[in-house]
Amino acid sequence: MKLNLEFYNENQPKEVSLQDEKIFEVLNNENLEDVLEKDTSVNTYIHLSKVKENLLNWYEFKNTTSILEIGSNFGELVDFLHNKFKKVTLIEENIHKAKCIEKRFKDLDNIDLIVGNIENINLEEKFDYIVISNFLERHSLENVMPQLKKYLKEDGTLLIAIDNKYGIKKWNGKGGYIGLSGKNKEFGELEIRKIISNNGFKNSKFYYIFPEYKAPNIIYTANHNITLEDITRNFELNEENEINSFTENEVLNEIIKEDKSKINFFANSFLVEVSNNDISSKVNYVTFTNYRNESCQIQTIIDDKKVVKRAINSKAIAHIKNIINNMKYFPKENVKLLDRVKDEETIESDFVEGIRLDEKIANSQNLEEEFDKYKELIFQNTLKFTDIKKEDLLELFDNYDIELLKELNFIEYAFVDMIPKNCFIVNNENCFFDQEWMLKFVPVEYILYRAIVNTSNIDTERIIKYYNLNKFLNLFNDLEIYFRDTVIDKNILLNIFNRRNENKINIAESYIKKIKEIESVLSHKEDIIAARDLEISQKIEKIEADRRTIEEKQRIIEENIQDIKEHKKHIDELEDVIKDRENQLAIIGNSLSWKVTKPLRYVSEILKKCYRRLSKWLKKS
Repeated sequence: MKLNLEFYNENQPKEVSLQDEKIFEVLNNENLEDVLEKDTSVNTYIHLSKVKENLLNWYEFKNTTSILEIGSNFGELVDFLHNKFKKVTLIEENIHKAKCIEKRFKDLDNIDLIVGNIENINLEEKFDYIVISNFLERHSLENVMPQLKKYLKEDGTLLIAIDNKYGIKKWNGKGGYIGLSGKNKEFGELEIRKIISNNGFKNSKFYYIFPEYKAPNIIYTANHNITLEDITRNFELNEENEINSFTENEVLNEIIKEDKSKINFFANSFLVEVSNNDISSKVNYVTFTNYRNESCQIQTIIDDKKVVKRAINSKAIAHIKNIINNMKYFPKENVKLLDRVKDEETIESDFVEGIRLDEKIANSQNLEEEFDKYKELIFQNTLKFTDIKKEDLLELFDNYDIELLKELNFIEYAFVDMIPKNCFIVNNENCFFDQEWMLKFVPVEYILYRAIVNTSNIDTERIIKYYNLNKFLNLFNDLEIYFRDTVIDKNILLNIFNRRNENKINIAESYIKKIKEIESVLSHKEDIIAARDLEISQKIEKIEADRRTIEEKQRIIEENIQDIKEHKKHIDELEDVIKDRENQLAIIGNSLSWKVTKPLRYVSEILKKCYRRLSKWLKKS
């Protein structure tokens, strides 16, 4: 593969989203399989896994000579188109994405990758098929249709993948609210039909998609009688902790209960098959097992006459072959298996419309009686635990008491999906379908338990108690875990499809709960707060009294300071007087008369001392 830059304009917009920048980084620096294990964002899953191939891998292309894909994005469909068509032409307007495609599929030699906008590209070739998808997120279908018609052969087919303006996810605020997701005009089904007609196309067929065309798990037409069971296959795509207004499946279920014909209006995406010839595809319904390990992923395709099951990828072909091999062990008495072998890689059955056994049971006036009839169907060729060799048993049975296991009835070939919802009542015959899984040497009561919990609108606990199954529930749970671990891709199921998301109503309720808790705490603390207020008030009064005391002491100190100043002034004055006297004495001391009288002063001093001693002696005597 080599980039064709003939129509690339250096000035055209190159901006990408923050999410797309992350994909660029992954493709440039890391191993793709490792990334899908570590990175559980919806954006990574959509763009780097093979899930988008579900958009077309069921479609029966009548001519596989040439195809044009407009809006190749990160190359989600490139590998599929390369294996399906002799010549593949891709158009991607973003140069960064085009370089990613070139790097991912550099060794493919039947692909021409053109960088540019379809409105500015001139091609001489016309194509058997044109596929357009991600391109319509940035460009209006109304403006692009003339170019699509220009490059389509007269007997060619146009396949348009586009989000529905009124899809349930739009009402939920994903990708922008109704009509406000971007600059380009969005369309509902009637508007798209009008655009197709205005561009001179004679025929079209609409396929409705959940959860969306980038990761299809259900694709169906108006001819399919959609059910609540179908809606369980709509795995909502929520980023971690995304805030939603509601749970989409709950709303869709209510719409179906009210009026099934309205559900198509809320489909998240369309795949529209457009042609001037008669529409070739007769398919009415396709579903995929995206939540499984790759080795178990299959697709179920239903048209007016038959149901076909086949592998989605090469790894799952062995699973189809295993199902075919298991068919020979299916019970023969009072039951019929609708599935049959078409070829070594395909299973098919006649399309049946009728009441299912689970519906019959749920609508019965006597649940126990109906379940007893069902129980007879599955309790065929049972064995006792003691009749089975230890090496034939699953290791998990080692964790349970032998006496408990002896109470159970084992079956060598256990079809664990032989449950009422996988059984049609046709001419009073019990016709089972979707019998993919067979386990060896497990209790038939386990199948009965699965039948009970998978039958809607019944009192489950009552029927479990009726058959005295409660004491075996831990064992059944371990068997269910063992079964699921062999089938389910936990990374996809838990981290993408069952991802935690926040509902606006739940968030509001949690806030209300927190407010009530705070109010309750505050109401219990009113007395404490009042006591603290009183204590604070008393402290304020004491502080005020202390302040007044301090002010009084400050006044006294200031008065004392003033007195000290006056005393100091008086002392200063006395010191001046003393200095004057000292000066006078100094003058006298230095004079002659002072010196002459010095001996007399000495004699006088001796006489004074004698007088004092004489006085003391006289007093003593």
